[in-house]
Amino acid sequence: MYQYSLDWFTNLFIRAIADSEANSDLEKRMENLNAFFLYFLYRNVCRSLFEKDKLVFSLLLCVSLLMGYDKLDYTEWRYLLTGGILLDASGISKKPPDAWVSEKMWQDINCLGQLPFAKGFAGKFASNVGAWKPFFDSPEPYLVFDQLPEWTKGYSEFQLMLVLRTVRMDKLVPTIAQFVAHDLGQKYIEPPPFDLEGTFKDSTSTSPLVFILSSGVDPMLSLLKFAESKGRRVESISLGQGQGPHAERMVKQGQKDGVWVVLQNCHVFVSWMVSLERLCEEMDPKSVSSNFRLWLTSYPSPAFPVLILQNGVKMTNEPPKGLRANMVGSYLGDPINDPEFFNKCGKPDAFRKMLFGLCFLHAWLQERRKYGPLGWNIPYEFNESDLRISVRQLQMFLDLYEEVPLAALNYLTAECNYGGRVTDDKDRRTLTTAVRNIYCAGILQDGFFLNASGSYRVPIDELQSHEATVDYVRQWPLMPSPDVFGFNDNADITKDLKEVAQTLTTVLITQSAGGGGAGAKSFDEIMMQMSKDILAKLPPNFDMEVATKYASPSSRRSASATRSRIRWPLASRCSFRTWRRSSTRSSTRCSTSSSSVPAAAGRSASPTRSVSTRRRSACT
Repeated sequence: MYQYSLDWFTNLFIRAIADSEANSDLEKRMENLNAFFLYFLYRNVCRSLFEKDKLVFSLLLCVSLLMGYDKLDYTEWRYLLTGGILLDASGISKKPPDAWVSEKMWQDINCLGQLPFAKGFAGKFASNVGAWKPFFDSPEPYLVFDQLPEWTKGYSEFQLMLVLRTVRMDKLVPTIAQFVAHDLGQKYIEPPPFDLEGTFKDSTSTSPLVFILSSGVDPMLSLLKFAESKGRRVESISLGQGQGPHAERMVKQGQKDGVWVVLQNCHVFVSWMVSLERLCEEMDPKSVSSNFRLWLTSYPSPAFPVLILQNGVKMTNEPPKGLRANMVGSYLGDPINDPEFFNKCGKPDAFRKMLFGLCFLHAWLQERRKYGPLGWNIPYEFNESDLRISVRQLQMFLDLYEEVPLAALNYLTAECNYGGRVTDDKDRRTLTTAVRNIYCAGILQDGFFLNASGSYRVPIDELQSHEATVDYVRQWPLMPSPDVFGFNDNADITKDLKEVAQTLTTVLITQSAGGGGAGAKSFDEIMMQMSKDILAKLPPNFDMEVATKYASPSSRRSASATRSRIRWPLASRCSFRTWRRSSTRSSTRCSTSSSSVPAAAGRSASPTRSVSTRRRSACT
């Protein structure tokens, strides 16, 4: 579903020229244009990517700029993605220098030493291995690069990332995020939240708006509320067998009347996608009402028209990645972002504290899925509808009762809203315990701790306004520690390694087989050079004739028998089986007829059997 046309990119660039800050100084104008267009491109592409690919796009954007300015060596970039191959192991100790250094790590350290900037890295590491132990044991090694030995001080930010890839592979993803933030800025690792208003501004009456769906996500409620705020009429239809003519009629009528048309579940009606592409291609700005918009929803599908993907406005609506981003997304979503809803509760102090705890619980439940079976035995699709109904119930019950009905809120949230999805008994116990820890008497007090260590708490003064609450949450760490979910640091290892493998694999898929920039070798040249290096280290070919000549007699007989079995033609094998069956039948007839003449049969049968046996043995 990631399709972008040159026309789309050109229109984006033209809009950036018009919208960027003007300046009479040409150099300053170019700086403004570059900075504006870079983030404009990031924002427009990022909203159409799934969460797992947003950091990948930021990394590719950053690396492309560095290579364009000749600030990054292609061999170092290739090492980050593949890890390299140790071609020359001569003079290298196979035994790691210390017990905490695994064989895999030691091999990676020697591979790193093949890069120009890290010559002799393995020897220096082995001679001062104790100085690397604190770096290896640190829960956040990407924050303690300054504690590395003195001879690493000259390394660049990217080269330090390669060192971390070698020693602490599991922490590569947060290191990549830190590298991008250092080079491009913090906003390039914080994807913009789902924003229908901004998406609508970037659309036209002839460019479809495409919702790329994921499990548990339904954008219809948000779309209907947005259309109501714009005063637009919406007509929708769920595509399926026999709905093609109705959908086509609806689109054509909508172009005349200026209404919004929503075609849901396009991936279901594969046979009608050609007609949908034709409808979009025939849209003429002169005949289509400027108020008309065509909204499409579809899961990723190879049958979806490429033309619509390349020229349309695409968007995803997945739960944001991380506790911080998830909390911010909840506060910027419906209904919490509505000032009237946020401020109209009769018990504002209790409502805002419990609302903050509820949003934290929602993010906690979703983020726990990343830990696999440690988090949930079954990965449940908790979504925005669960949070939305819980928030409305919270406000309603606080207005209905004088005292805060904690027991009723606990039951509705844990057993009905979220618990309706939970089928495993251990998962249900985890869910009810988590809800009970939030909906308790302590949350009504100031500064309530949301986790055992107290690193996350309900704010006090910041709760007075919606904007202050969002700003407070934005100060949280980008990557939450596992103790927030009740785990120790070891729980992160499997999750992080899986995430690293997925990230590097995705980046590798995006790499073309062409060159790596000016002065760099092409992919084919690199492969040819590696093949030659490997062939040069192989011993000479084994001479079978000489080996057979000087082998023992039994070995020669064995080799001869092997060759005869291998080279025996199919026709010979078939004729041997035919001869064997005929010999068996002949022997049986002879045995039967000899029953009347025992003496003669006894003298003649024995030689016949022995000859037949000798023949079969020789053939075998």
